Amino acid sequence: MVGRSGNAKPHFFSDWAEIEALEAVTGTWDDDVCQFPSVRVVEVYYQKINTASDPQYIITDMKLIAPKNSNNNWKFTRPNKNSKQKFTPLVTINFYEDEDR
Repeated sequence: MVGRSGNAKPHFFSDWAEIEALEAVTGTWDDDVCQFPSVRVVEVYYQKINTASDPQYIITDMKLIAPKNSNNNWKFTRPNKNSKQKFTPLVTINFYEDEDR
């Protein structure tokens, strides 16, 4: 959840925007290479409110997107398959002015 404005009140549900969850994704294994979607894009739409001399912004909508063809091949390089290895996913946040609302 993200506050729609800088002064969102914790107890007012309408002051908060929620991102819908995506379906769970399973990866595929081939030898020591795992392939699964590792990129997510958050689109945040905002609108100017108040006056031109004192502009303020509110969030009007948010979307979570899994771009197609965003699979990364991650190779397990540890000598012992019981060892842990870090993999880094990518999250991008894009802001768009929502002039239609």
